Amino acid sequence: KMEKELKYQMYATAPSLEFWHNVVKAKLETVKLDEGAVPFFGTVGPSTVADLSARISVDASLLSARSDLLEPSLERFLVEGAVFLPNTFDAFSKTDFDVLLKEMATEIWEDIKSGRVLTEPSRLVRSLILCFADLKKYHFDYLSGCPALQHDPVLLSSPISPSSSSFSLAQVEKIGLQWRERREKGEDVMAFVVKKKGEEVETFPFSSFFPNVSDLLQETTLNENSKEENEEQVWIAFVDSSNSSDKAGWLLRNIVETISYHRPDLKSFKALGIRSSFINSPQTLSDRWVTYNLHLPSINVREKIQNENEKAPELKSSVKEVKKGVKIYGKSKIKHLDLGSMMDSHRVAEAQVYLNLKLIRWRTIPDLGLEKIFESKCLLIGSGTLGCNVARSLIGWGVKNITFVDNSRVSFSNPVRQTLFTYEDCLDGGRPKAEAAASRLREIFPSCNTRGVSLSIPMPGHSIPPSGEEKFKEVLATLTELIKEHDVIFLLTDNRESRWLPSLISCSLGKLCLSSALGFDTFLIIRHGHNPRLTYPHPPPLHRLGCYFCANTDGPGNSMIRRTLDQQCTVTRPGLSMMASAVAVEMVAGVVNHPMGVCAPSEIDVSDFNAPTPSLLGICPHQIRGFLSHFTTLPSTLLSYPKCSACSLPILEKFEEDAEGFVLRCCNDSSYIEEVCGLAEDRLEDVDVIEFELD
Repeated sequence: KMEKELKYQMYATAPSLEFWHNVVKAKLETVKLDEGAVPFFGTVGPSTVADLSARISVDASLLSARSDLLEPSLERFLVEGAVFLPNTFDAFSKTDFDVLLKEMATEIWEDIKSGRVLTEPSRLVRSLILCFADLKKYHFDYLSGCPALQHDPVLLSSPISPSSSSFSLAQVEKIGLQWRERREKGEDVMAFVVKKKGEEVETFPFSSFFPNVSDLLQETTLNENSKEENEEQVWIAFVDSSNSSDKAGWLLRNIVETISYHRPDLKSFKALGIRSSFINSPQTLSDRWVTYNLHLPSINVREKIQNENEKAPELKSSVKEVKKGVKIYGKSKIKHLDLGSMMDSHRVAEAQVYLNLKLIRWRTIPDLGLEKIFESKCLLIGSGTLGCNVARSLIGWGVKNITFVDNSRVSFSNPVRQTLFTYEDCLDGGRPKAEAAASRLREIFPSCNTRGVSLSIPMPGHSIPPSGEEKFKEVLATLTELIKEHDVIFLLTDNRESRWLPSLISCSLGKLCLSSALGFDTFLIIRHGHNPRLTYPHPPPLHRLGCYFCANTDGPGNSMIRRTLDQQCTVTRPGLSMMASAVAVEMVAGVVNHPMGVCAPSEIDVSDFNAPTPSLLGICPHQIRGFLSHFTTLPSTLLSYPKCSACSLPILEKFEEDAEGFVLRCCNDSSYIEEVCGLAEDRLEDVDVIEFELD
């Protein structure tokens, strides 16, 4: 009788969209410039579609440990895989995919020799992907494959037949039931043993087929082709990925290699191909399952490798070379996937913002805490020249949570200097600045979570009549809640007294607070010191840093009364606010990356530019003064003033005892601030009384 050579149908690898998303994330955040293997897990089961080979589904398991993954459904199995991510398309096109397949096949071969696959038959299946990922365009060029070991031809002593030719419906149902029970107990049953004697069938672990593990089948396997009714027959059952009438699933190839190595005495065996889910009816299973009568090569693997000095069997692969457009595995080509055209444009924009930032960690600063910056919630009090430019710099750092506070409207002089406004914002009396700024920021960065709050901040010296006290209480509560909700507070208003209450509340709540102020050609950026009454994760520095008001020997009052027109407007060199805003945001980025955060001490030593600093972004000075006339900046330190009108202990105590009453009194009588903090007493002591007479 003529025997026919057995052919095999290879697995198809099917990466999901979630897998590609994780490729991008892993390449940016973990793999970076490394071009080595990145592990993943796929799942595989019987083919459920006629004339279609089973797929190895690959989803979100990139860089995951097996213990971290949920077990798939009963009919599917976890299989290991690896993806290689070259950094350039040139490197991708020059990578020999055949070599990578051989390396993975060698791993399978080592598992066969060690006997590991006898208890973990799913390790006979591996998946390999070679991919160039264009992270800007979300384009992926990739090759995929599943290595198998090459052996001498295996012959079919009879055609592939339906299982109904060997098993009754009741036997099929029992096999399915026992298989499920073993699977539920955690046993790897991607391959297992079926033993039949008369009408009885039993299932056993795959390892039971091998004498060095068990003697169960040692005397019976030589009679596996017997047709006598009471003769014991044995099948190797396996999850069959093929639905072809003349091809076996890819797994059987490596099962044959395993049997040839561990059972050199065996010349033939029977196999049962599981080609349908066990959840189907016995009739369906009987129709879909198939049996194979196989005759093994005349020279067993053990003899062959001894003759070849322990070399592994050759890799089965029709790969000729790996270049774009060259066919591999028959008719397939390098696959090209364009996800950019399918993605929501807002998500693409957000991803591209973070792409440039995450690339900082590839070479420049690998340990930079970008997430600390991304997740910072920033409150911008003042939505004018400084507020607009600070917001633009913040979204450049990937900050998405930004709130604007202002009480004015956009005027015709604003758009040329205040970068978030346009001419249309000035019409019909002007849009509220906070609202307009928030709206424009969302147009620039759609993923930004911004809002504008129109609020008139209570200020010392700006009296509040009895009729306005209820409104005052609402404003104070709103401002306090806003500061409480945010991590970083920027004080960007254009007069001194409007910074006093936010400074006081920020200090009371222990927030990171920065003030930025402009002159004609000078600017000041100062980060406020910590609150000594609070407990911080890190011990604060011995010397407490000062706030914006610590340099003043007089308290805030109404500075608007005697201002002339040039003092009421922002008269500065046009580029100054952009410089000051950029410095303020970079100072925040440095502080949030400092181990001590808001309690970071002042660092102003710039004598050695290569000296290491606690913050990965360099020194964290307390304040920076800029002088545009000389194109210089000067870092400096100002210690807290015990009688400061905004952050001294007496002021904090009064505020925390009765916030509403204290602030209301300060607004109606700004001299009360000096009385509480002690500045009024100092002024009396410093005055020299001169007595004279008029003749």
